[in-house]
Amino acid sequence: MIILFSSKNPASLNIAENLMKKGFTQSNENLWEYGSHKMIDTKVESILDVPTNFETDCILVLSTHKSKEYKKMLTCHAPGNWGTADFGGENKTLNIVPASKLKTIVLTMKKLATEKLPDFDVQMEVDHHGPTCSVPILYVEIGPTEKEFTNKIAGEIAASAIIESIKSNKKYSAAIGFGGGHYPERFNNIIFDEKNVSIGHIMPKYQIKNLDEDLFRQAVEKSVEKVEKAIILRKEFNLEQKAKIKELCQTSNVEYVEI
Repeated sequence: MIILFSSKNPASLNIAENLMKKGFTQSNENLWEYGSHKMIDTKVESILDVPTNFETDCILVLSTHKSKEYKKMLTCHAPGNWGTADFGGENKTLNIVPASKLKTIVLTMKKLATEKLPDFDVQMEVDHHGPTCSVPILYVEIGPTEKEFTNKIAGEIAASAIIESIKSNKKYSAAIGFGGGHYPERFNNIIFDEKNVSIGHIMPKYQIKNLDEDLFRQAVEKSVEKVEKAIILRKEFNLEQKAKIKELCQTSNVEYVEI
């Protein structure tokens, strides 16, 4: 695994400093190591502009989470664009998601936040923003304001979840989701409540207009784990939209499940 941070980004630096306390030792000015895992200070101005040309099994990017709504939050998600690339990456291009690692990070952050920071929400978000990358990639974030970015307990929780994802070999069956908003509550509940299911890519309801055969194929194929089913929120789509998703599931040999 390669962990990327920027010392110019307060939340990114917060999590990185906590990883240093947990065993990442400095090798040179911009590199820390933990066994075979590396952490690099990219020093980029925008955390969306981190370099991604690495040969590795997974990239984790440490980042700020920003939102118009003030809600103290720890988040993890795959970057990627269901539509236009308004914040980096390529149009209608998803990344490879390590769904089991995503679940491990979210579950660990949820458990620790419940104990140590009960006023923080823990959420998996839908795919959004860049960069576009050729290896599995996740963003781990703290937000939404300067006060939360530099909260040391939040940084420690995120760092602990990352260490757990490094140590854990647990694999889950993978699904893709359709429906919900930017914070997909129903899919987050599946992550928390169903012991053996992970969810990688999630297309929110507001992006359904962009769904085509290529995007669906990307959601299925760009996953470390084999995607076995697509979970659809039945009340959020009309009959025509559901029929389209069902047809795409049949083409890709993926189980269609409405909840």
